[in-house]
Amino acid sequence: MTRSVKLLLDADVVLDVLAHRRPHYATSADVWRAVEARQCEGLVAAHTVTTIHCLVARHRDRSTASGLSTPYSRYSALPPSTKTC
Repeated sequence: MTRSVKLLLDADVVLDVLAHRRPHYATSADVWRAVEARQCEGLVAAHTVTTIHCLVARHRDRSTASGLSTPYSRYSALPPSTKTC
């Protein structure tokens, strides 16, 4: 039986990719691409999703923040969150 590597992605890794934050963007993007390519399983804590949603809603707008939940769902099953900003 083969075991898949599971990675718990910290909020900073997700923010590095979404915001192209330097100096860690390249490394974080490599991890993100590995998850997209299904070389490993990427997990994001529910509180990470709500934290990023709140940050984006505050610094951009709610519409942009709401659109960010779709990419997460492709890589990991997350329970719905009831937290609001």
